[in-house]
Amino acid sequence: MKSPAFDITKRIARLFATAYVVCFSLLVLVNLLPIEPFKENVLSTLSDVNYTSHPFIQGLSLDHFTECISLTIGIRSSAAAQSNETILTRAIVDAALSPTLGHCERIAEGEVSASTYYRYWHGAQVISRPVLTIATVPTLRFIVACAFLSALGFMLYAITRTTGRTAAISAGIIIAVSPIYSQLLLIPHAASWIIGCIGAGHILLSPRKDLHTNIVRFALIGILVAYFDLLNNPIVALTAALMAVTLRRIHDRREARIDEIVLLSAVWLFAYGGFWCLKWFTASAVLGGEVVWQTVYNQIAFRLNGDTTWHDVGVWTSIEKNFWFMRYCALAALIVSVITVILTLQRNSIPFWTYQCYATLQLVSQLLVVALLPVAWLLTLQNHSIVHHWFVAPILTISLICDVLAVQLFVRRAAKRRS
Repeated sequence: MKSPAFDITKRIARLFATAYVVCFSLLVLVNLLPIEPFKENVLSTLSDVNYTSHPFIQGLSLDHFTECISLTIGIRSSAAAQSNETILTRAIVDAALSPTLGHCERIAEGEVSASTYYRYWHGAQVISRPVLTIATVPTLRFIVACAFLSALGFMLYAITRTTGRTAAISAGIIIAVSPIYSQLLLIPHAASWIIGCIGAGHILLSPRKDLHTNIVRFALIGILVAYFDLLNNPIVALTAALMAVTLRRIHDRREARIDEIVLLSAVWLFAYGGFWCLKWFTASAVLGGEVVWQTVYNQIAFRLNGDTTWHDVGVWTSIEKNFWFMRYCALAALIVSVITVILTLQRNSIPFWTYQCYATLQLVSQLLVVALLPVAWLLTLQNHSIVHHWFVAPILTISLICDVLAVQLFVRRAAKRRS
């Protein structure tokens, strides 16, 4: 008789194999699309406006760097494109190596050679390339914004159904105040938020809540994040999904399970890292393993604690940059917590301590553990968190939501016990 562990391992292996075939095939297909209409539509939006140090999206103008890296994936320079490869061979190679011009203005400069950006999957191009073949960048941004807001709305609706309107309104206020700029419009930055919010909503509303089902869900979430994200906000998807698992336990009156949080986090990390590695193996088949893996090693070392041009790398710098960027969101979370506590105590007697409070404290502790994951991410990837703090810091939004929900849970249950 096969053990449950063997069955779940087989399901995840099948999921990996299927995801690899589907994801790589989609990259090949979009690289078969004609380049000229795509170039024309991207260049039509090009302007001299770039992100400032406080990166509000400035109208409908196109960012020269962050956005153009993702939008020019799959475009070679004119010299590289004039090879003797067949169209299909070129599409397969481009799907494996992810050439990019890096800057949109280079689309019109045939003498500039493309760089290979093979260390990421760049799955966002399966959406951006077809859209930009027939439409312009504002249209793509509108689609991303609709998907982003719909995913957030779905998660808030699920929280309303399972945890209550107060929790959903509190989460909505924190999200509204959060400095979410590029995540709203740029598909590589929005991807992890969309995946995480949809995953969280599904976990909250689905009748299936067993551990094996959640393991498969977290593996799928990890694979999708590895495919669509560029190391921008991957931890958001994990944090949102774990928050949903905890809220579902609270709704079902089940006890806290920190070990479940650890296991699901490990599954997500394995799926995220493992599927990411498959892209490196794919690139190695074209360029050779030594070139690819040396680049990968250098990038990992650099993103963890490599030097930056403008800032000293360290724990304190990472905390200062990211926490200060989120100061208004943190203030909003504090105000929401105080208001909900006051309203709860007006309707009930002052909470008092009983032995049964330990069960509530365990659930509160589980929410707080989930809230610490983005903080750990910031402190681990110090270089990345400092250089890109303007789009990395908003990962703390989910942490603040968990903190507020933890306060509301404790006060509500303690006060109800007295009434």
